[in-house]
Amino acid sequence: MGEKIHKGWFFALLSFLILITASSPFIAVYNLGNQFFLSVMLGLICLITLCFNHFLITVPLYFLIYTFTLYVYFPLNHLFGISWVSAFYDSLIQSYNQVISGEVSYLPNTIALVIILFFLVALAILLIQYERIWLSYLMIVGYHFMLVIFNRLQLGWPLIVITCLSVLLYQLKRYPETGKVMEKRKAGIFSLLLLAFIAGSSHYFQQSFPAIQTALYTKTSSVRNFFNSQGIYNQVSQYGIQSNTRTGFSDNDQQLGGPIMDDPTVLFTALQTKAHYWRVETKDSYTGKGWEAASAPPQTTGNPGTLILSDSDYQGTLATETMIALTFSDPPPQYLPQPYGKFEVNLDRVTQMEYIEENNRVNLSQMPIELDIIWQEPNYPAADLQLVSNAIPEALAEQLESGSVINGTFNEAMDLPPVTSIELPNSVPVRVQELALELTEQENGLYNKVKAIEHYLKTDRSFRYSKTDTPFTPNAQDYVDHFLFDSKVGYCDNFSTSMVVLLRSIGIPSRWAKGFNSGELIENQGELKEYSVRNSHAHSWPEVYFEGYGWIPFEPTPSFSNPDVSVEEADESSESNQDSSTVESSSTEAQRIENSTAASSEEEDPQTEEITSLLPSAVLKWFAAGAVLAIASSVWFLLHYYFFLIKFKVYQFIRPANFAGMYQLILKQAEKTESRGSTEPLNQYAVRFEENYPEFEGVFISLTQLYEQAIYGGIEPNRKTSEHLLIQAITIFTKFNKKRQR
Repeated sequence: MGEKIHKGWFFALLSFLILITASSPFIAVYNLGNQFFLSVMLGLICLITLCFNHFLITVPLYFLIYTFTLYVYFPLNHLFGISWVSAFYDSLIQSYNQVISGEVSYLPNTIALVIILFFLVALAILLIQYERIWLSYLMIVGYHFMLVIFNRLQLGWPLIVITCLSVLLYQLKRYPETGKVMEKRKAGIFSLLLLAFIAGSSHYFQQSFPAIQTALYTKTSSVRNFFNSQGIYNQVSQYGIQSNTRTGFSDNDQQLGGPIMDDPTVLFTALQTKAHYWRVETKDSYTGKGWEAASAPPQTTGNPGTLILSDSDYQGTLATETMIALTFSDPPPQYLPQPYGKFEVNLDRVTQMEYIEENNRVNLSQMPIELDIIWQEPNYPAADLQLVSNAIPEALAEQLESGSVINGTFNEAMDLPPVTSIELPNSVPVRVQELALELTEQENGLYNKVKAIEHYLKTDRSFRYSKTDTPFTPNAQDYVDHFLFDSKVGYCDNFSTSMVVLLRSIGIPSRWAKGFNSGELIENQGELKEYSVRNSHAHSWPEVYFEGYGWIPFEPTPSFSNPDVSVEEADESSESNQDSSTVESSSTEAQRIENSTAASSEEEDPQTEEITSLLPSAVLKWFAAGAVLAIASSVWFLLHYYFFLIKFKVYQFIRPANFAGMYQLILKQAEKTESRGSTEPLNQYAVRFEENYPEFEGVFISLTQLYEQAIYGGIEPNRKTSEHLLIQAITIFTKFNKKRQR
């Protein structure tokens, strides 16, 4: 054992450094803490793996360390012993049942630590005992990439360290003899140079080649959006940490930004005559990072009977009454989705209602599964809206001309009751207002100014829609400023909030609305249409105040058309390249559930359609058939020419120390080429075989001699020598078989 430790201690030390580097992100993701303790346990695991080979010794020691580590992180108010094991088992089963039943959509900490600890022990064995360096490296890097994608971690330096340590391990494996000092020195220098190269490349690539990075993100955005729309990212992220970035409606919008993953869970279905948006609430207070709700207490009532709501400022005509039948999932939400216009709903089965007038929100206790709404649609004709003026007080006009408007004094300057939605925080830079003035300086009238800003956000090619690439806002920067001038990548929250802030910066009253878009058309029933509204249909948009019409919704998010606007306005927004049926059947973006975002799930970027719409269906079918044929041909080629090589490699991976077994595989392959007599001695057969096949150049004879020495003399062959001969034999057999089969 002493000689083994002397030869392998440095190899084990490097393996230990790889393991603690690999485990650090896991501790951070699950907020477990106590990294030092885990490092000590990993050190003990590496020491045991280095010192002992027999499983009767290693397995009990691994099990003891494994269970004690679980105990330290999850003591469950028990002392370490049988009672704790029983309690932990019960906790594990409970967590497992929650995952299986769908009660939780993430991997609980207990299950995650059980899996990761097993993973780390397996890696220690692979690295130290079996020296499977690159297999271990690929496993670690694969897990780290999952953390980068779904848990918003920056893992550049850990991956660089793991890569360089793996290269150094590989060099040590190539030159294990102590006499080859020069080769070891070269290996160390090579690893240091590689570390410097990777670190330097990682640091300076973005600065030196920003155009390349931007192009890569832009060109591959459609692929990521497509996978996101199919729910692939969401399915994978469900088994990471408790996800903060899946789509759905949330109450907390104080911190917007960051990527989101689509959640296709159905919330309710609506049987109605036409598509429209479903508003849940509005918010007035922009903080520079997100939105805050009004602090006014809600008006609480008991059984409200019949609820009738409409915009009191709307003086236009309403359409004839139509019925909307809502069917909610179980359990139903506590908020009431509201259509624009006037609606009446019978709430006899509701025990209590909360109405928050400042936020236009209705909360219901014990929401029934089925609910009927009598609805009258409003009319917002663009020709009439162009006649509405935006009366800006003289004090505010002077501020606009001087460029000093973002100072929180709008409410005092504006005297248009009941409009109060024009305040902005000091965090908004003046360049936001300058952009709004530039966009609207050639426009006359309120409507044209609003449409100019909407058109800019919706169609300007410098902006890119993406749910998966949207960055987080830097701590010292305003959310809208960062989106408009720096990132220019976002989804509905970015576009809708930016439009509100741009409008407010030039004195136009506006506010932020959120809820759901019309959803997905799933069935036509005569004049009625049934829509399915999912978490992925949650959405946000701006509302602008027009005197005589009240609060009117607009849609600045690319690829969106708002079905609540008039036909004239819908025609003007043809740049979205969507007809009404496309809007009805498309998915939308949604809000973040935790960490305070209202990241709304929207329709796919127009780039996403490149995956399916650029090619006719017939071409796609031929392409798919060709891909299947190419894969099948590749599999056949590998099995036809490389079956023996694959079989040998698999056996070598499973039993790397079993020389006799690997020789038996080679012997069977030789007997398929040259038959052997039933009583013919093995050494004579090896000589005869190489006389007929001289390309083996004594390799098969040498392997046979080593095999007989091991079987009959009990002399284990030198591992390096035997591996070298085995590789030579496998290579010759592979070339020989390919030549013969041709």
